[in-house]
Amino acid sequence: MVNKKRSVNTPYGLLPSHTVMIRTPLIMAGELNARCLLQAPNTTPLPSGNIPQGWTTIDTIWASIYPLHGAVVYQDEQQGEETTNWIRIRYRTDVHANMRLVTDAEQYVLTRMPLDIGYKHSVLLLFAKRRLKDTR
Repeated sequence: MVNKKRSVNTPYGLLPSHTVMIRTPLIMAGELNARCLLQAPNTTPLPSGNIPQGWTTIDTIWASIYPLHGAVVYQDEQQGEETTNWIRIRYRTDVHANMRLVTDAEQYVLTRMPLDIGYKHSVLLLFAKRRLKDTR
């Protein structure tokens, strides 16, 4: 039997179908093993009219974080974006490309709009770039 690698065509290009996150449109509770803060950039102006630099925490969520292998990272760099991790979370309507997830030691800045896996409103696949957490 020959094992052929296949890809799934998504609005974000071809993604490998052999990954667990593409094949399963459901998340088991045990798979969500990382506690994260979902944060958005500040957009509320001060009374002076200036918008302060910083982040506002939207919610605390559970996620599954998967590092990408080199071929996928290289393919994303060809498209002008750098994605180092895929993150799976339960479906939410308030997640956007300019947000970030913060764990105990790392930050994951979302590089694209999230993908609703299977279009069933149960799982979101996030494309993120990993950064070390700043100590400020």
